[in-house]
Amino acid sequence: MRVTLLHTAEGHRARFEALRDRVAPGAALDHVVREDWLARAQAGVSAKLEAEIAGAVAAAEGVVICTCTTIGPAAEKAGAIRVDWPMMRAAARIGGPVLLAYGLESTWGPSLALLERALAAEGREAVVHPMPLMRFWPLFEAGEQAAFDAVIAGEVRKVIESGREIGCVVLAQVSMAGAAELMGDLGVPVLAARAGAEGGAGGVSDPGALAGRVLEVYERNAERFDRERARSLFERGWLDRFAGMLPEGGRVLDVGCGSGAPIADYLTGLGFAVTGVDGAAAMIGIARARRPEGDWRVADMRGLALGCRFDGVLAWDSFFHLTRAEQRDVVPRLLEHLRPGGPLMLTVGPGDGEVMGRVGDEPIYHASLSRSEYAGLVQAGGAEVVAYVPEDPGCDDHSVLLARKR
Repeated sequence: MRVTLLHTAEGHRARFEALRDRVAPGAALDHVVREDWLARAQAGVSAKLEAEIAGAVAAAEGVVICTCTTIGPAAEKAGAIRVDWPMMRAAARIGGPVLLAYGLESTWGPSLALLERALAAEGREAVVHPMPLMRFWPLFEAGEQAAFDAVIAGEVRKVIESGREIGCVVLAQVSMAGAAELMGDLGVPVLAARAGAEGGAGGVSDPGALAGRVLEVYERNAERFDRERARSLFERGWLDRFAGMLPEGGRVLDVGCGSGAPIADYLTGLGFAVTGVDGAAAMIGIARARRPEGDWRVADMRGLALGCRFDGVLAWDSFFHLTRAEQRDVVPRLLEHLRPGGPLMLTVGPGDGEVMGRVGDEPIYHASLSRSEYAGLVQAGGAEVVAYVPEDPGCDDHSVLLARKR
């Protein structure tokens, strides 16, 4: 897979080439270096600059990763991955208080917003202490990287050694990554954006970096996904078990229905009234074109509120794209849409964790809670687990959870 890196500092080219040589020798990297973008963005990212960034992302080959914090939001909006996202996810998991160090005023806002997003994804809150270090930025601009690293590390060390309560330190910019290597003895986790790239440039192999991009991936790959989606119905055994718990002609809610093939089509063929919802409008577009008589709706399961109940609810190959925090919120939401006695069926993972899969040529996020946590969520929502089979060999190694509402 080819990766294109968007930089606003020429020095980052060598930094990421060295990283590539260490963790993924032979991987193809392309570099787009636009130092003028950082200078222009100091007064804010204008519409013209945003358009230029979007053009660069669109023209790039393969996965695009932005290494500049300041223009990160604009690059992400255009479809790029932010190199600082894995770092912020790690900070959110560690918890606060967070000491957020930054060397340019223009990086504070984007960094704080991204950290707050990561905290929200984990269902957590944390105090964030800003640590502006702009007075040292001229050292980086002059190419004195070693001196820049040393003073950044020294300033952070002063704060930690003062006894101030700090849960972790976040070095907001890739330019500060070298300072993290000077603080291994600090006794407090020090996170740098380059660290998020370990195991793959820009965190491509870090599932957390992709958590917020699932719907975008499906929007871009809707036709290919529909074309390549297996129609062999390896799911038939579980679908028949689900159907056996439904009343004749019952109403079924298919959450994350995609194009409707093959799951919704199969259940419709059994005589059930299926309502399909998906957060990717392109997928619903295919479903409507194929079966215009069907009930297809664009809706994100994270905010699902249809105002009615169904005889059965399933989220096959969709629910596991949510973060663990989102899954904790969505299980009760799905149960609220289920009538008493009705089945809920989800594909999950074999255990607690995050992994990366692929849709088309793009990486995509998956997550799962533990079996015991799912059981607790289901019970709290007024249901009970009927069956749970991790990596079912009779279902293409899918992990399936089936519950019934009391």
